[in-house]
Amino acid sequence: MHSSLLAGQNDSASYFTLGPTGSANCVNKNRSAGCAIIRLLLNVESFKLPAPDRPVSVPAWAPYPRWLRSRIPPELRPWLLDSGSLTDRVKQACAGCFGVRVLHQGWQRPRLDEARALGIPVARAAWVREVQLLCDGRPWVFARTVMPVTTLSGPQRRLAHLGNRPLGAFLFADPSMSRGVVELAPLNRKRAMYARAVANLTSQPEEIWGRRSVFRVGGKPLLVTEVFLTAANRAPARL
Repeated sequence: MHSSLLAGQNDSASYFTLGPTGSANCVNKNRSAGCAIIRLLLNVESFKLPAPDRPVSVPAWAPYPRWLRSRIPPELRPWLLDSGSLTDRVKQACAGCFGVRVLHQGWQRPRLDEARALGIPVARAAWVREVQLLCDGRPWVFARTVMPVTTLSGPQRRLAHLGNRPLGAFLFADPSMSRGVVELAPLNRKRAMYARAVANLTSQPEEIWGRRSVFRVGGKPLLVTEVFLTAANRAPARL
């Protein structure tokens, strides 16, 4: 079965169709440069990826039952194990103004562990979005979402155009949404993603904790990683 992804937001836009092997066939209704742009985006060799954290070491992601209870900070346990919308939880815990700061969004190769979690080839391009969830301008959560190109078709096209709107508002409003196993991991300076998570913090802790899970909307996967920063560690655990 073929799927399609628009390269624009109107009926005259260019689009491509994806075959069973993931090969792309570009269709352009107006004979513009749209197809050339799409081909460029899909050519993973053309991507200039951010330099990985050094030294690179993949976080030891594992489901909660595999962790010793004493290893997980007790004030973070309710946050890490909450099955609801993190966006809503931060809004409830924040006595001030909630906001979303977009740090990066664009086409990248996912890391090896991310590609494996999504079940896609490591060389396959994905739409990567990194944001901070803020309370009164202070970062509480760093979130990284990896969306395979095949996910961004049909109604899910809007996921590439969220701007500063929270992803959770879209996911938890979709009746087709399902969530896989939640994995937890501590991150420190030796772990991938640590440097990006704490980049804008005035004080960088020795260790922070994150969680990740594969969501499906309309049966299409996306990997969401949420890292809890120092301000969130002091948020009320009762919420």
